[in-house]
Amino acid sequence: MQGIQHAGEYDLSDLKLFTGSGEVLNLDINYLSLDIYENIFSNGLTGTLLVSDTNNLIMNAPITGQEFLSFKIKLQQ
Repeated sequence: MQGIQHAGEYDLSDLKLFTGSGEVLNLDINYLSLDIYENIFSNGLTGTLLVSDTNNLIMNAPITGQEFLSFKIKLQQ
């Protein structure tokens, strides 16, 4: 059976945060963990993203709740 069977069997790349002001932040280097949850009774996904803020993202690109997150998940070879 192909696919992800256990936690950590994937490579995360192209992790970007699109701010409400139109700025795009590359978080590939700064992220510590990404957890995604699916609810079978809901149309969307929820999750948590833990970021090491070494570039003062809070002041340079304020997080207001209007952001979008983009990422790619690839199976490990």
